[in-house]
Order: sequence, then structure tokens, then C-alpha cells
Amino acid sequence: MFYFRDILPEVVFIDPQVILDKVSELVVFMFELREPEEEDKTSPDEAAGAAAKGQTHGPDTDKPEPTSTNTDGTTPEKAAATSSQTADESLLPPGWQQFEKFGHVTKAFLEDKRFSSHYHRGIFSCEDLIHLLEELLVFAKLESEEGPETWLMPSVLRHVAEEKVKEVCVSAGPLVVDFPDGGPQNGIFCSLMAHVLSPQHPHPHPWKLCLSSNLPKCLYRDCIQFHVPDFGSVTLVDRFQYFEAHVSDTTSEEEEQKLWQHVGKSIFNGIETVSDMLGYSNNKPRPAIICPKSHSDKAHTAYIKDGKWNCTSDMGVRGTLAELGTVLPWCDEACNQQQSTVSEAAPVTTTHSQPPPTTSQQSTLDIDDHFDVVSELGDVAHVWKSLGGALRLRQPDLDRIKADHQQDSSSCLSEMVTEWLNQSYNTERFGLPSWKMLVEAVAHRNGGNNNALAIHIATKYKVPAPAQN
Repeated sequence: MFYFRDILPEVVFIDPQVILDKVSELVVFMFELREPEEEDKTSPDEAAGAAAKGQTHGPDTDKPEPTSTNTDGTTPEKAAATSSQTADESLLPPGWQQFEKFGHVTKAFLEDKRFSSHYHRGIFSCEDLIHLLEELLVFAKLESEEGPETWLMPSVLRHVAEEKVKEVCVSAGPLVVDFPDGGPQNGIFCSLMAHVLSPQHPHPHPWKLCLSSNLPKCLYRDCIQFHVPDFGSVTLVDRFQYFEAHVSDTTSEEEEQKLWQHVGKSIFNGIETVSDMLGYSNNKPRPAIICPKSHSDKAHTAYIKDGKWNCTSDMGVRGTLAELGTVLPWCDEACNQQQSTVSEAAPVTTTHSQPPPTTSQQSTLDIDDHFDVVSELGDVAHVWKSLGGALRLRQPDLDRIKADHQQDSSSCLSEMVTEWLNQSYNTERFGLPSWKMLVEAVAHRNGGNNNALAIHIATKYKVPAPAQN
């Protein structure tokens, strides 16, 4: 039995197979549209189970993309195969081309009769399905200034050819994320893609798909290029044993450093969030590099500690970062962050390259901490206004937020936190934003009124437990 209290409070799934069936319909249809490919031997049933968890599969990514194309971007062979499989396109759901090429779905597409099983008027609708799959990070809503609302389903995208990876990944020293407990668990990468794109999980600098002529520039199941406004592009690659993050050249060293901080924070916190959602407790990431002693055709990683790199395949192979001769703009911060977690000295300045840092009660929070703060407050989103009052925001500001977002508590919470982090209250009287202040507001009976959550936050960020009030 599945019951998603915060997502669909009026629906109880007595048989969990219903959710798998809905995802299976999409995966099976994708298999019908695409010609058989050597790079993906997975059966529709196996793929459906994987997609329900946002899972990627099949590391064989070396097949080059076809170069001969028709005017619509398809190969002659593919056009013929598709034509033989779907002789009458009028029977296909609206938007099937966008689904086949880019994993995009719309409400009209999902309301087609081939996907209508399990819908019950007034009980479980297409809108409920979309909302559920958004929250489970199977779908990610895309921003669109025109046309119907569109969602991305990363788990049905094609695998990338290595030539394309080399074309879009230009960083001399990419951030590598490895997993000391044995590689990323199934579904982490696709769920991470949905997480960083989703407006349900706001960032100070939102990520969007990188477009060229209004079409995704690089959109594959294991390689996606994003555009981060005011900074540049970020490309994430799933190497199946580790992830890579590449960023484009920015206009200044300072902006590059800020971008790397933002990228590191988004990736590490995102992995933590999706790991919790998928029920993985042994999926802790760490910053790394490609081991200088590995071969390009079979690369492995080296983790960083105390200014040195240490090979993960041979513990006797190590060296200093200074010997590499490559500028790693994220590297010093990653090392400092690792040291701060084991040092008994006073905490160092927060750096964002690792999962939630050790933070003292005196540390001031700012807008760069927006993601962390909102991520902790999901259980009190429904009382965002009372919580805002406990954080000393002014009543007219809270009323304006409510009017702007109506009954959308998640959006109200996000904007309320933005106002608080931007210090839109009497800081001289009540102090600057901090984890200590947030803990007290969450626990206060006229605020969040959630002592258990307050204790959780206090423990996680190493501030005093809330006083009884």
C-alpha cells in the first residue's frame, strides 16, 4: 500500500502496481517508437521498473551518432522503421515526436487513450499523475514561455555517444563526484537531473536546459547540458562509476569561482535529497579527480585529502595537487571543506562543495543558503506564514506573498525564505539570519510548531537544541 500524504492526501494506492503500470505505459510506447538499438538491450519490462526509480542502465555508450539525416533530423533508416511501426500517425498521441526525441510529455499527451488506464474521474486524474511523478523526481517541469506546459522524463532519453561528450565537455579540470561505497546507486543520476531542473526544488540560480534554436543542445540519459543564468553552461555526465561536472568559460575568475561553488552545492545536496527519496543510505558522494595514472579509455578516480590525490584503484599510488599542473578552481574549497569536518579547530568558512557543512550558531545565512533552508522546511510548508512571523518578517510582506502565490504553499515558503535571507526585517533588533534563529522559529508554538524538525535541524547543523516555548 502506498500513501503519499503530502502529494495526494485523498488517494491511497492499495496496489502499488498502479504507479509502475503508468510508467510502464510510457516506456513501452518509447520502445514502440524507436528502432532496436545495439546500445540498449533492456527489455520494456526491465526498463519500466528502472524508469519508475529514474534509473539509468547500460554503460555501452560508444556507438557514434548517425551522421546522415533527413530534413527533420531523423536518419533514413529510422524514418523507415518508424513508418513501418506506426503506419497511421493520426493514431499516435499529440506530441509523440517530442517524446521520442527529447523525452518531453504534455498533459494532452498523457491524456491520450493509450495512457488512460487507472484514471478515475474525481479520484485519480492525469493532473494527479503528473504531480505524483514530479514529486517522485520521475518528471521535471520545464520552463516555457509559449506552448503547453511540458515535463521532461530523463529515464527514457537515449544514451550519448562519446564524441558528443567530448564536444560539450570543455573543462580542463572537471569536478568529479565518486562514491566510496561502490558507485552511484540505480536511479541517482536521472533523479538528480529532475531535481536540479524542477521548480519544486528552488535554487538561487535556477538550472535550465541549454537550448540551440529552441531545441535542447545536449539532452541524453547520461549527459545533459544546462544553462545557469548569469554564469554559463554546466554539463553533467554519468560515467556509471562516477559523475563529472564541466562548466563553460566565464568572464572572470571571480564568476568562475562562484559558479563552481553553486555547481558543487547543487550536485552534493541534490544527491543527498534523491538518495533519501529513493531509500539509499550508503550513497555518500565525495569530490574527486580523474586519477592521473589512469588510462583515458578506462579512467578511474582519485579522491582528495590534505592537498594530495589518492588513487581509488591502487592505494599505493598518490601525489600532490601541485604536481598536476592543471587549475582546479573547485579543488581548494573541496579540500578545505573536507578538513573542516575532521578538524577540532573553529569552523572554516562555508564552501558548498560538500553535503551540508558544519556551521556554528554565529554563522550568518544569506541567499546562497536558500536551497539548504527550503530543503529542511518541507514538513512545515503548510504553516509558512506563521513560520515567517516567527522569523520576524513583517505582516504586509507575508500578506503580499500569500496574494502572489494563492494556495501554493511551496512557492509561498520559497519566497518567504528569500525575504528572510535578504534580511527584509529588523535585523538590528532580532539579529541576522542563522540556523539558530531558524531552529527557534521552527520549534516555536506560534511559528512552525514542530519541535522534532527543529531538533533535527539543530543536530544536523550543530546549533543548540530549541528552548521549550
